[in-house]
Amino acid sequence: MKLFRSLTHRVQRIRVGARWLQCRLALATAGHQRWRLQLARKAARRLFKERIGYADTYARMLVAAALEQEGERSRAERAYREAIDAATRNDMLLCSEAARHRLAELTEDAGELAAARADIAARGVVVPERMVQVHLPRPQSSAD
Repeated sequence: MKLFRSLTHRVQRIRVGARWLQCRLALATAGHQRWRLQLARKAARRLFKERIGYADTYARMLVAAALEQEGERSRAERAYREAIDAATRNDMLLCSEAARHRLAELTEDAGELAAARADIAARGVVVPERMVQVHLPRPQSSAD
């Protein structure tokens, strides 16, 4: 019976990881293609249904990023705060820092942005912006 539970847990981790990757790819390539944001939201809804802390954290982060890309600033701000709380609750510190970074960018809070970057760097991340882009991607301009 322990083996069955262990394998079930592993399958869930793979499923959650695949959905998180799917969402991040959709967000990174969305640009003006709304269907990609819809795909990200659909995958995030599936993450919520997993009913496990790390999946809930990923879903909240991705919903916030999708709202931001859709121009829903106040809803995105609220969603980022919920993502930070969920990540903190689930001891997902890099996720929490990435959401803090995006929230500071969204609210144009230079002091909080500098603090978020410093906290990420204190965890050994050499280029904090790259780590944030991996966790909460935005479409990149062709100049990047």
